[in-house]
Amino acid sequence: MNWQKDVKWKRFYEKRSNLLILQVFQHNINMKKTLVLLFSFISLTLFSQDINQIDKALNIPDSLSYDAEIRIYKGFGITNLTEVFRMYKKRNQWKIERYFYYAAVQEMQKPNIKKIKLTAKTHPEFVWQSILRANILEIPDMEEIMYKLQKRGEVQFVDGSYEVWNKTSFITDGTGFKVKIKRGKDSNEIYYGNPESYLKMYPEVDELLFFSELLNVIKSEFNMWKFN
Repeated sequence: MNWQKDVKWKRFYEKRSNLLILQVFQHNINMKKTLVLLFSFISLTLFSQDINQIDKALNIPDSLSYDAEIRIYKGFGITNLTEVFRMYKKRNQWKIERYFYYAAVQEMQKPNIKKIKLTAKTHPEFVWQSILRANILEIPDMEEIMYKLQKRGEVQFVDGSYEVWNKTSFITDGTGFKVKIKRGKDSNEIYYGNPESYLKMYPEVDELLFFSELLNVIKSEFNMWKFN
Protein backbone atom coordinates (compact mmCIF):
# COMPACT_ATOMS: atom_id res chain seq x y z
CA MET A 1 0.00 0.00 0.00
CA ASN A 2 1.37 3.43 -1.00
CA TRP A 3 0.54 5.56 2.03
CA GLN A 4 1.64 8.87 0.52
CA LYS A 5 -0.40 8.31 -2.61
CA ASP A 6 -3.55 6.78 -1.09
CA VAL A 7 -3.81 8.65 2.18
CA LYS A 8 -2.30 11.87 3.45
CA TRP A 9 -1.98 11.50 7.17
CA LYS A 10 0.00 12.41 10.20
CA ARG A 11 -0.09 11.00 13.70
CA PHE A 12 0.92 11.77 17.23
CA TYR A 13 0.65 10.05 20.58
CA GLU A 14 -0.91 11.35 23.75
CA LYS A 15 -1.81 9.86 27.13
CA ARG A 16 -5.51 9.88 27.97
CA SER A 17 -7.12 7.86 30.79
CA ASN A 18 -3.99 5.69 31.01
CA LEU A 19 -4.50 4.52 27.43
CA LEU A 20 -2.34 5.28 24.44
CA ILE A 21 -4.38 6.90 21.70
CA LEU A 22 -3.22 7.12 18.10
CA GLN A 23 -4.85 10.06 16.38
CA VAL A 24 -4.99 10.03 12.60
CA PHE A 25 -5.91 13.07 10.53
CA GLN A 26 -7.00 11.37 7.40
CA HIS A 27 -7.95 12.25 3.87
CA ASN A 28 -11.08 10.55 2.56
CA ILE A 29 -9.30 8.61 -0.23
CA ASN A 30 -9.27 4.86 0.51
CA MET A 31 -10.30 5.70 4.08
CA LYS A 32 -12.08 2.46 4.89
CA LYS A 33 -9.15 0.37 3.63
CA THR A 34 -6.76 2.30 5.81
CA LEU A 35 -8.95 2.10 8.92
CA VAL A 36 -9.27 -1.67 8.59
CA LEU A 37 -5.51 -2.06 8.18
CA LEU A 38 -4.74 0.02 11.26
CA PHE A 39 -7.43 -1.66 13.34
CA SER A 40 -6.19 -5.14 12.38
CA PHE A 41 -2.70 -4.24 13.60
CA ILE A 42 -4.06 -2.84 16.86
CA SER A 43 -6.36 -5.80 17.54
CA LEU A 44 -3.44 -8.20 17.19
CA THR A 45 -1.60 -6.21 19.82
CA LEU A 46 -4.57 -6.14 22.19
CA PHE A 47 -5.36 -9.83 21.91
CA SER A 48 -2.11 -11.70 21.57
CA GLN A 49 -3.23 -15.11 22.88
CA ASP A 50 -4.32 -17.76 20.38
CA ILE A 51 -7.97 -18.66 21.05
CA ASN A 52 -7.65 -22.29 19.90
CA GLN A 53 -4.61 -22.78 22.10
CA ILE A 54 -6.53 -21.39 25.08
CA ASP A 55 -9.58 -23.60 24.41
CA LYS A 56 -7.35 -26.66 24.24
CA ALA A 57 -5.63 -25.79 27.52
CA LEU A 58 -9.03 -25.23 29.19
CA ASN A 59 -10.29 -28.54 27.80
CA ILE A 60 -13.25 -26.97 26.03
CA PRO A 61 -14.15 -27.47 22.34
CA ASP A 62 -13.20 -24.85 19.77
CA SER A 63 -16.76 -24.55 18.49
CA LEU A 64 -19.82 -23.83 20.60
CA SER A 65 -21.40 -27.20 21.31
CA TYR A 66 -24.64 -26.17 23.06
CA ASP A 67 -27.76 -24.54 21.66
CA ALA A 68 -27.46 -21.76 24.23
CA GLU A 69 -23.87 -20.72 24.86
CA ILE A 70 -21.68 -17.64 25.04
CA ARG A 71 -17.95 -17.23 25.57
CA ILE A 72 -16.16 -13.96 26.18
CA TYR A 73 -12.37 -13.96 25.94
CA LYS A 74 -10.88 -10.93 27.62
CA GLY A 75 -7.30 -10.13 26.62
CA PHE A 76 -4.94 -7.64 28.22
CA GLY A 77 -2.61 -6.64 25.42
CA ILE A 78 1.02 -7.35 26.20
CA THR A 79 0.40 -9.32 29.42
CA ASN A 80 0.13 -13.11 29.46
CA LEU A 81 -3.33 -13.20 31.10
CA THR A 82 -6.54 -14.00 29.27
CA GLU A 83 -9.85 -14.37 31.10
CA VAL A 84 -12.68 -16.48 29.72
CA PHE A 85 -16.33 -16.17 30.70
CA ARG A 86 -18.39 -19.16 29.62
CA MET A 87 -22.13 -19.65 30.04
CA TYR A 88 -24.02 -22.57 28.52
CA LYS A 89 -27.17 -24.61 29.01
CA LYS A 90 -26.65 -28.36 29.36
CA ARG A 91 -29.64 -30.65 29.85
CA ASN A 92 -31.78 -27.67 30.93
CA GLN A 93 -29.21 -26.68 33.55
CA TRP A 94 -27.16 -23.51 33.24
CA LYS A 95 -23.40 -23.76 33.76
CA ILE A 96 -21.46 -20.53 34.29
CA GLU A 97 -17.67 -20.50 34.55
CA ARG A 98 -14.80 -18.06 34.70
CA TYR A 99 -11.28 -19.07 33.68
CA PHE A 100 -7.95 -17.37 34.26
CA TYR A 101 -5.39 -18.43 31.67
CA TYR A 102 -1.78 -17.35 32.23
CA ALA A 103 0.26 -18.26 29.18
CA ALA A 104 3.68 -19.77 29.72
CA VAL A 105 6.36 -17.10 29.67
CA GLN A 106 9.25 -19.47 28.99
CA GLU A 107 9.48 -22.40 26.60
CA MET A 108 9.60 -25.19 29.18
CA GLN A 109 6.81 -23.79 31.30
CA LYS A 110 3.14 -24.81 31.19
CA PRO A 111 0.27 -22.32 31.28
CA ASN A 112 -1.26 -21.62 34.66
CA ILE A 113 -5.04 -22.10 34.73
CA LYS A 114 -7.65 -21.29 37.35
CA LYS A 115 -11.36 -22.10 37.08
CA ILE A 116 -14.19 -20.58 39.14
CA LYS A 117 -17.88 -21.49 39.07
CA LEU A 118 -20.15 -18.44 39.01
CA THR A 119 -23.64 -17.77 40.31
CA ALA A 120 -25.86 -15.08 38.83
CA LYS A 121 -27.18 -12.38 41.11
CA THR A 122 -30.68 -12.76 39.63
CA HIS A 123 -31.38 -15.86 37.50
CA PRO A 124 -29.39 -17.48 34.65
CA GLU A 125 -32.35 -17.27 32.28
CA PHE A 126 -32.70 -13.56 33.00
CA VAL A 127 -28.98 -13.14 32.30
CA TRP A 128 -29.25 -15.02 29.00
CA GLN A 129 -32.21 -12.99 27.82
CA SER A 130 -30.42 -9.78 28.83
CA ILE A 131 -27.43 -10.86 26.72
CA LEU A 132 -29.68 -11.52 23.72
CA ARG A 133 -31.35 -8.16 24.29
CA ALA A 134 -27.96 -6.52 23.65
CA ASN A 135 -28.14 -7.78 20.04
CA ILE A 136 -24.85 -9.66 20.31
CA LEU A 137 -26.15 -12.22 17.81
CA GLU A 138 -26.62 -9.48 15.22
CA ILE A 139 -23.95 -6.80 15.56
CA PRO A 140 -20.96 -6.97 13.21
CA ASP A 141 -17.30 -7.23 14.09
CA MET A 142 -15.68 -3.97 15.15
CA GLU A 143 -13.55 -4.03 12.01
CA GLU A 144 -16.71 -3.43 9.97
CA ILE A 145 -17.73 -0.27 11.83
CA MET A 146 -14.37 1.50 11.94
CA TYR A 147 -15.67 4.04 9.42
CA LYS A 148 -18.08 5.24 12.12
CA LEU A 149 -15.29 5.92 14.61
CA GLN A 150 -14.24 9.28 13.31
CA LYS A 151 -15.04 12.95 13.68
CA ARG A 152 -16.14 14.76 10.55
CA GLY A 153 -13.38 17.06 9.45
CA GLU A 154 -13.28 20.35 7.64
CA VAL A 155 -12.68 21.12 4.00
CA GLN A 156 -9.07 22.24 3.68
CA PHE A 157 -6.94 23.57 0.83
CA VAL A 158 -4.04 21.10 0.51
CA ASP A 159 -1.49 20.80 -2.28
CA GLY A 160 -3.48 22.94 -4.64
CA SER A 161 -6.94 21.42 -4.10
CA TYR A 162 -9.79 21.38 -1.59
CA GLU A 163 -10.13 18.13 0.37
CA VAL A 164 -12.08 16.77 3.34
CA TRP A 165 -9.94 15.69 6.31
CA ASN A 166 -11.44 13.49 9.02
CA LYS A 167 -10.06 12.81 12.48
CA THR A 168 -9.90 9.22 13.75
CA SER A 169 -8.61 8.04 17.14
CA PHE A 170 -7.19 4.57 17.74
CA ILE A 171 -6.56 3.23 21.23
CA THR A 172 -3.42 1.14 20.94
CA ASP A 173 -3.33 -0.33 24.43
CA GLY A 174 -5.94 -1.65 26.82
CA THR A 175 -8.39 -4.56 26.67
CA GLY A 176 -9.81 -6.61 23.81
CA PHE A 177 -12.88 -8.86 23.87
CA LYS A 178 -13.52 -11.83 21.61
CA VAL A 179 -17.13 -13.07 21.79
CA LYS A 180 -18.62 -16.31 20.53
CA ILE A 181 -22.37 -16.79 20.95
CA LYS A 182 -24.90 -19.38 19.78
CA ARG A 183 -28.67 -19.67 20.09
CA GLY A 184 -30.07 -22.65 18.24
CA LYS A 185 -29.02 -22.33 14.61
CA ASP A 186 -28.00 -18.67 15.00
CA SER A 187 -24.44 -17.78 15.95
CA ASN A 188 -22.00 -14.90 15.86
CA GLU A 189 -18.31 -14.33 16.49
CA ILE A 190 -16.98 -10.79 16.96
CA TYR A 191 -14.00 -8.89 18.33
CA TYR A 192 -14.11 -5.45 19.99
CA GLY A 193 -11.10 -3.61 21.34
CA ASN A 194 -11.64 -1.14 24.19
CA PRO A 195 -15.38 -0.76 23.42
CA GLU A 196 -16.14 1.26 26.55
CA SER A 197 -13.33 3.72 25.90
CA TYR A 198 -14.45 4.15 22.28
CA LEU A 199 -18.02 4.65 23.48
CA LYS A 200 -16.90 7.69 25.48
CA MET A 201 -15.49 9.18 22.29
CA TYR A 202 -18.34 8.05 20.01
CA PRO A 203 -21.49 7.74 22.20
CA GLU A 204 -23.80 7.72 19.18
CA VAL A 205 -22.52 4.41 17.71
CA ASP A 206 -25.12 1.69 18.31
CA GLU A 207 -22.70 -1.23 18.09
CA LEU A 208 -20.55 0.20 20.89
CA LEU A 209 -23.68 0.78 22.98
CA PHE A 210 -24.81 -2.82 22.52
CA PHE A 211 -21.40 -4.30 23.27
CA SER A 212 -21.02 -2.17 26.39
CA GLU A 213 -24.49 -3.32 27.43
CA LEU A 214 -23.27 -6.92 27.22
CA LEU A 215 -20.29 -6.11 29.43
CA ASN A 216 -22.53 -4.32 31.91
CA VAL A 217 -24.72 -7.40 32.24
CA ILE A 218 -21.66 -9.52 33.09
CA LYS A 219 -20.31 -6.94 35.51
CA SER A 220 -23.60 -6.51 37.32
CA GLU A 221 -24.64 -10.16 37.50
CA PHE A 222 -21.29 -11.67 38.43
CA ASN A 223 -19.46 -8.80 40.15
CA MET A 224 -16.47 -8.99 37.79
CA TRP A 225 -14.54 -6.75 35.39
CA LYS A 226 -15.69 -3.63 37.22
CA PHE A 227 -12.31 -1.95 37.42
CA ASN A 228 -11.05 -2.51 33.87
